[in-house]
Amino acid sequence: AKERLVAYFENGPGRECQIDHLYFERRSQRWPIIVNESFYEQIIGDKNKSFQYDLFGMKFEPNLQSYGFSNLRAYESVCSEVLKLCNLDPTSTIFLQYFSDIGILPLIASQHVDQSYGLDPSQFAIKAAIKTQEKYPHTENVQFNVCTKKDEFKTVLTKIEQNKKKNASLTCVFGPTRGELERQDLRQNKFIVSVLRECDLIDRLIVVHRGV
Repeated sequence: AKERLVAYFENGPGRECQIDHLYFERRSQRWPIIVNESFYEQIIGDKNKSFQYDLFGMKFEPNLQSYGFSNLRAYESVCSEVLKLCNLDPTSTIFLQYFSDIGILPLIASQHVDQSYGLDPSQFAIKAAIKTQEKYPHTENVQFNVCTKKDEFKTVLTKIEQNKKKNASLTCVFGPTRGELERQDLRQNKFIVSVLRECDLIDRLIVVHRGV
């Protein structure tokens, strides 16, 4: 399969696509999908040149284990619309996103708010977000953390409530979720959403359905 892909994209009709990077995915089993247990081998492209997304004037270097985006332009449009709904400047002073993935929204929001949080159940996504954050000193106020349990999420919200300034508002974004989720992850998402619904601290809640 790898040889056919290389032949198609390097020497065949696929040359017109002008692909810079192509990765071949291996899994220990086909079904059910085990999230975070895939291996990716680069078969086209310079292995010394990092694969990056150019979004909102920043360069994001994804970890392939953090899933990436099947339609980058659509994802950028979704992010733009979410930021409009957040109305971060000047009414919101705290921003939090669950399923922050590679950190796009928290890093952008950090330029308009006092505190910005990015939470994600994937350690690979959080590592990728922190790697991007290190390139941009003006985003140092963003706090990225792995969050997989309802109690962990409650702890984050409690700390925000304890440290928030008087009259500060909190905007929360949930999603977009990823497609390759196991049943236990879907169940955990339900618990996270229940915490969001019951939290009186939140002034604005935006739920983004995965449609990209």
